[in-house]
Amino acid sequence: MTQLREHGHVIRGWLGVEVQELTPELANSFGLPNTKGALVAEVEKGSPAATAGIQRGDVIVKFDNHSLSDERQLPEMVAESKVGSTVPIEVVRNGKTFNLSAKVAELHGEQMAAEDSGKQLSSNWGLNVQKLTPDIAQQLGVLNDKGVVVSQVLPDSPSADAGLQRGDVILELDHKPVKSQAEFWKLADQEEKAHQPALLLVERGSGTLFTVISPQA
Repeated sequence: MTQLREHGHVIRGWLGVEVQELTPELANSFGLPNTKGALVAEVEKGSPAATAGIQRGDVIVKFDNHSLSDERQLPEMVAESKVGSTVPIEVVRNGKTFNLSAKVAELHGEQMAAEDSGKQLSSNWGLNVQKLTPDIAQQLGVLNDKGVVVSQVLPDSPSADAGLQRGDVILELDHKPVKSQAEFWKLADQEEKAHQPALLLVERGSGTLFTVISPQA
């Protein structure tokens, strides 16, 4: 309420990283003893994270002196951080611990739209997606790094009914190539507004398959 009175909108913090779940398989590949923390899949150029020295493949285990049990905690912690404040961040990189610090920026514009779209898909489609990096493609055993990877499928959701699984790579949505998260969310939103089932081309391992998903209203 204070932010609404002073600024006319709610101000949220922004770090500039895309994170993913640290599965037991990934933890083992990175030589980590457990799955606690958030695995950095991408660092946006010019972002507070990039300036702080955070790199793809880092595992963020503490943010502002708070330990992370999984990747879902980080976005909330960052969003609630005071814009302009400098926060300590502890990361594990190649088995070594590094103590970094980042100056939190304000989340706005495209970043805000992307977050909102992701939440909408999580509830209406029953899945979350993330960027498919070359490293993740290698871990999944897929043949390329194009598309977006399914990071979560909610039980009893349209995505689960369509047979989608975590680790599937979505290559096309209604015959349109998917090159980024933002593009996938935009196409998915168009399908949802048209109240039409969506045809997905999915890569799973070394093969591909088609499936149809009907998002909830």
